[in-house]
Amino acid sequence: MRLHQSSLRGILGFCQGRLVFFGGGGLLAGVSAVFLVGILGAMLLPSVPERAQAVEGDGGATTYATGASVSLGVPATIDFEAVTPTANGATTTATANVTVATTNSAGYSLYLYAEGGNNLVAQNPATAEVVTATASSATLDGLANNTWGYNLGTAATGTGTTYAAVPTDGTTPVQTKDTSSTNAANDTYTLALGAKVDTTIPSGTYTGALTVAVVAEPGGIVINYDANGGIFGDNDTNSVSYNVKEISTQSINNGNSTNYDETISIPGATSLTIDFTCYAAKMGNVRLYDGAGNVIVACSQMTVDPDVHPSASGTYIISGDSLRIYLFDDGTGSYFNAEATGYEITPISGTEELTPTRSGYNFAGWYTDAAGTEGNEFVPNGNMVSGTTVYAKWEEAPVMQNFTNSQCQSLASDAPYIVKDSRDGNTYTVRYINGACWMTQNLRLSGGRTLTSVDSNVASSWYFPNTSLGGSESYTEPRSVISANVSYGGYYNLCAASAGTICQVVNENITYDICPSGWRLPAENEASTITGSSLSSIFSPVLSGYYDSGEKRYYGVGSDDYWWTATASDSYHQFYLNYYDGYLSPSDLDYGTKSNGLALRCIRSD
Repeated sequence: MRLHQSSLRGILGFCQGRLVFFGGGGLLAGVSAVFLVGILGAMLLPSVPERAQAVEGDGGATTYATGASVSLGVPATIDFEAVTPTANGATTTATANVTVATTNSAGYSLYLYAEGGNNLVAQNPATAEVVTATASSATLDGLANNTWGYNLGTAATGTGTTYAAVPTDGTTPVQTKDTSSTNAANDTYTLALGAKVDTTIPSGTYTGALTVAVVAEPGGIVINYDANGGIFGDNDTNSVSYNVKEISTQSINNGNSTNYDETISIPGATSLTIDFTCYAAKMGNVRLYDGAGNVIVACSQMTVDPDVHPSASGTYIISGDSLRIYLFDDGTGSYFNAEATGYEITPISGTEELTPTRSGYNFAGWYTDAAGTEGNEFVPNGNMVSGTTVYAKWEEAPVMQNFTNSQCQSLASDAPYIVKDSRDGNTYTVRYINGACWMTQNLRLSGGRTLTSVDSNVASSWYFPNTSLGGSESYTEPRSVISANVSYGGYYNLCAASAGTICQVVNENITYDICPSGWRLPAENEASTITGSSLSSIFSPVLSGYYDSGEKRYYGVGSDDYWWTATASDSYHQFYLNYYDGYLSPSDLDYGTKSNGLALRCIRSD
């Protein structure tokens, strides 16, 4: 039996892949059964997507940059042992090694395929099909006369080897293997062929058709992420490895000023890389949103000089599997071009989030060099090389006293951003929520220091005493306590929270407080802008409760949060922002007694 080499471009699912198969035809003369190898038709695999760029490799193999590579080895000829038919049936066998090697594969499937039927046909003299593949598994001696079959395994063949009929549908693999844990395979199988013939068939040459083929499913590119001085999760891990697997690409274009508002999804993606270009003509407005509704990039001519046409072009990475593109135009020529590629990014081991942390620093993206040099940003793409190490870039937290609203909008709309209080070096996360910049951690400024108008929201220097809330109930003396639990932060009575300005029984709103300069306590109506359940996770409640100065105990720890606002309710009570049972809302119940100790979260002043 003789095989000829050939190649076929193939794809599996939505992932770029590489298929190599060997097939051909040949003839072996003699009285023994003769076996031929045929060619696998294209019906086995779907066609290649238009965007797949093939590169011809050695031996007629076809490869794709981000797909799996696979090779299949089968000998050029496979010969049955010579046999003379007997009345009771004589047996003959043939064996060959079939080797499969893959790289960057999540698994592979090996096929045997008897094209056009699975019989051996006498060639000379011409007769009917006489040697039929066995319908059920049997040992060699147990085969019915004038039948043949195959066995594929890793053990040596022998008297106990069973033979089965060769599939004819071309769609059922005879061997599959999961290589997702290693992303590679180098396997050798023994292909055993057995036949049993008797004297009712004539001597001569017999031919058939058999194809051996392998299809590899592309696996993920292994990317090693180095936290570069930071850590992943809570276990001090400073490096993790992830599979980055391309799923598919969608191109979305709108070049004729037609109004457009669509959400595009790539199911299964955990991250999208988007090449996006936009241009705003007269009265044009083009926006790219992530799946959560945050604006990623915009071209808007609505409020600028009509002779200026904003444009943007770049590559943007967003989490999740969906994006939204909006275009409004009066027909004067606004447009966008977008190509979104979905990637499945999954940890090889563990469940760490792919965003490290570092005390006092903000994560600024992944780079191919440890210095985080501009131009070396790592973006998942079709030219990724498995085994690449990328490094976290860090930016030192800015001083929050100098941190502006516009910076907050730019840097903290989609994720928490870290800022530093110049008074004590404590760092806090902030978020831009509903048009305002909020601290999303409790203030933990301790007493025993002088606050000035340079560093704090005070009119003139004020000494903040270190007097504990644990003493007697007081409306007139500044009292506070800093919890040992860092997330709970500090508890302050209203006299301390107001930097000594509201230290009597009086119905007055707070103007000055112990927030950093440029920041202040929110008014009750500002607290109302973040009420409800939808924003609670962004605000990051910590269930710190409050300190009841009358009962000398903490209340609501583990179930509630209470934060002072700047708005008085009456002479004895203050409005506060409350979190309970997943819901944020302002309130002025008795918990807001001005002698009690509540937490503080500051809002950036306009």
